[in-house]
Amino acid sequence: MTKNLNELAYVLAGGPGTRLMPLTQDRAKPAVPFGGAYRIIDFVMTNLFNSSVRKIAVLTQYKPGSLKRHFQSGYEPVFANIRSEHPDSFFRALDPISVNYTGTADAIYRNMAVTREGAFDVIYIFGADHVYRMNVSQMGQFHLEKEADATISVMPVDIDVAKGLGVVTVNKDGRITKFEEKPGNPTPMPSDKSKCLASMGNYAFNPRSLEDVLQGNPEDFGHHVFSNMIKSKKRVFAYDFLQNNIPGYSSSEVIYWRDVGTLQQYFDSHMDLLGETPKLMLHHQKWRMLTNIDVAEPSRTANRALCLDSLTANGVWYHDDATVKSSVVSYSTEIQKGADVSNSILLGYIVVGEGSVIRDTIVDRRVIIPPKTVIGVDKNEDQRRHFHVEGNITVVPRGYKFK
Repeated sequence: MTKNLNELAYVLAGGPGTRLMPLTQDRAKPAVPFGGAYRIIDFVMTNLFNSSVRKIAVLTQYKPGSLKRHFQSGYEPVFANIRSEHPDSFFRALDPISVNYTGTADAIYRNMAVTREGAFDVIYIFGADHVYRMNVSQMGQFHLEKEADATISVMPVDIDVAKGLGVVTVNKDGRITKFEEKPGNPTPMPSDKSKCLASMGNYAFNPRSLEDVLQGNPEDFGHHVFSNMIKSKKRVFAYDFLQNNIPGYSSSEVIYWRDVGTLQQYFDSHMDLLGETPKLMLHHQKWRMLTNIDVAEPSRTANRALCLDSLTANGVWYHDDATVKSSVVSYSTEIQKGADVSNSILLGYIVVGEGSVIRDTIVDRRVIIPPKTVIGVDKNEDQRRHFHVEGNITVVPRGYKFK
């Protein structure tokens, strides 16, 4: 990688995440807890920081309160600590100044003053709502080698999945010849008709090119910017995420990427953390997560408690005869005597009462479940109690009060 690059990253963290309701009822989608100990936004922040990108502006909008608290405790101390070695580094959380953003491109347009603070070589624009690992410097190197106006990180996905994403068509040199945003009939890859080449929502721009394409204040990158750039013969390239590598990782550990935009995707991505060889392994010291550790106390398990194929965060207490299987359990959760939790996600600060049964359920934070309560087994009963039911998944909203 070319040394001493001056890189700036914008992280788009303002979306309401309506498809993740009720988890986004009181928080922005990037602030939704993930993996027992993290927030969704931690993945993009970790990727940027571990790739030595030291100038980051996060653009917030929808209910940013929990995001900002996470920034203050998790990110800001890290950037304060590195300023002796990198005095020009910065981390900023930026709210809309006067009016709400109308789209992703509008958000960048209204914050272009940040790009004029230095002579940047590359400007990254990344979403904050995907779960993945990425060595961003390799994308930047590809972008500079191609002398590109813009570069989009892409990977193959099934056609049905591609209908909710941006889809690109490329020529033999990797130059993008067509961009479709959430197409009803996406263009398949020539080499595999069952898949499409999908945008991951991660972009690299030449600073001058970015300023030029935003002059007319288009609303959205997917709907407007890239199609216009391609029509005007700008150099827009696709970076193949499958070629990305991180030292110390196997290729299978790096190429994982999931859009957690729906409850099913969010649930499935948690199940990908489990097993002897999980699809997404979080236990790697060489690519440590940038986050805020909410609870420092250790977890404890009583003599006859049983915990199988699960992830457990700090401060969790499994009482005698409690059973937890195929689940992710976050901070300061108490599973009382004889309770049985399976195939579920507990987002923290939860008490599961004695003898209760939890199946196929996401329990949001700060819920006290009374003894002998059954959740997730009878979906009609779940709906009667005003839980959110979507497919086979039951969601108990944050702070729910049992009668």
